[in-house]
Amino acid sequence: MNVHKNERIVRFRHPFRLDSVDEDFPAGNYFVQTQIETLGENALRSFRTLSTKLVVTPGTAGQSEPRMIDIDPLALQRAFANDNRRPSARARPGAEAAAV
Repeated sequence: MNVHKNERIVRFRHPFRLDSVDEDFPAGNYFVQTQIETLGENALRSFRTLSTKLVVTPGTAGQSEPRMIDIDPLALQRAFANDNRRPSARARPGAEAAAV
């Protein structure tokens, strides 16, 4: 058994909400930390996610201290997909209608 941490930055272009977190988050960059456990060896190796955390940094949503929020990775995927479906604020007027 081997546990390692994967860190990445995700960018939300719009305010968003995550299932099971009673809070709205502003648009911006967020760190996501995932702890993954490696099971088995070589060809039989598999992986299991132990935890996924959203890191809210100072200055984000009025925070003065950084905090880590346990989140469901599927909820993060849904929020990110919703963010990507929304038209960008920089899109030219009428661009949504042209895409239909």
